[in-house]
Amino acid sequence: ARGRTGVRPEPGAFLSVALCFSHLSKEKNSLKPGICFSKELLFTSVNYGLTDSGVWLFMAVFSAILNKYAASCFGSDLLVLVSVINLVRGLQLFFDGIGEAITPIISIYYSEQCFAGLKKIWKNAKIIAVAEGVILAVLCCCLAGMVPDILGITDETIAGYTRAGVRIMSLSLPAVSMTFLLTSYYLVAGKVGFSFLVNAMRDSLFSLPLAIIGNMLFGICGLFAGITLSPYLAWIFAAVYVRVRYGKGAYPLILNDMEKSVRSYLFEFEASPEEIVKTRDSAGAILAESGYEKQSVNRVMVLFEEIFMLIHEKNKDERVLAECSIVASEDALKLVGRDDGRAFDLSDEDMKLDSLRSYVLSRLTSQKSRVAKHLVAMSFNSNMFELTMSRSPEDN
Repeated sequence: ARGRTGVRPEPGAFLSVALCFSHLSKEKNSLKPGICFSKELLFTSVNYGLTDSGVWLFMAVFSAILNKYAASCFGSDLLVLVSVINLVRGLQLFFDGIGEAITPIISIYYSEQCFAGLKKIWKNAKIIAVAEGVILAVLCCCLAGMVPDILGITDETIAGYTRAGVRIMSLSLPAVSMTFLLTSYYLVAGKVGFSFLVNAMRDSLFSLPLAIIGNMLFGICGLFAGITLSPYLAWIFAAVYVRVRYGKGAYPLILNDMEKSVRSYLFEFEASPEEIVKTRDSAGAILAESGYEKQSVNRVMVLFEEIFMLIHEKNKDERVLAECSIVASEDALKLVGRDDGRAFDLSDEDMKLDSLRSYVLSRLTSQKSRVAKHLVAMSFNSNMFELTMSRSPEDN
């Protein structure tokens, strides 16, 4: 039934909620329902929700002002062109999925200071974002001839403007995709105001003046071109601001200052004996080159081997994929292992000692590690160990 507003409820929204709730019944679910209220959490939710909710606000402002401008400038006959513009701009919400997908992963890497993993995820996401923008732009260009029929436009002159407008504005989609990705990342990095501002420039602050100026200089096609140009200017603004505010090499991830104090490495491998030994040797060589004492390096290599060999033993009949991030600072080292095998707490000093390897690992973690934590992250088994490290005398 329709609500009082006359808007029919979205079936997709109900389906999404149903799928999310189905996760609660899964065996590996780590979420438990609970009721609580916190002013701090409410403020945090509102603060970090500004970026995504702002997109809708700026699109609404843009549409309202453009409607008034088009009505006064073109008359009611060409007012349908605003619907054409909104149709193309509505496609930009498609690109928010990339940022939504990588946000949990980069949040984990960012909090662990695993900048090597963060850069890898960013590189892949950037390629996908540009590819999606280009593919959607090509599709819009190819299918532009169908838009007049979809919107019920029968006048050939208006239909010609419609086809031209769709093709011109489709050129903005790669930049729209990248700005969505940037704002998703800056939200994770805590740059909420900056992320909000980039969205505002792309969807309203740049697009409205450029559309009006373009129409005044080149007519209706100039209006479309002005809207097309705004995402590129928002992208350029983000790049210039980051370089000026945080340093020449800071764009786009703003990691230059943080990478001065820590070095991070990421290893991805299958948790098989051959791959574990190979990765162990690679990690040991990197730490030795970084100037740590041989005894400290050997300790890390033994810990690494025992962790992943035990994971292999616990999942003998299954193929287990794993990754290990090593974050090294001046006098400490953080080793974070993740795997998609059976979940168990490697850092538990009271775990069942059903093999010599589990006994050795228990002794290592109880005597040598400064901090040991276990948690489930992104539905993967995750163990973090932090150890005190010593530098070689010649490096002091």
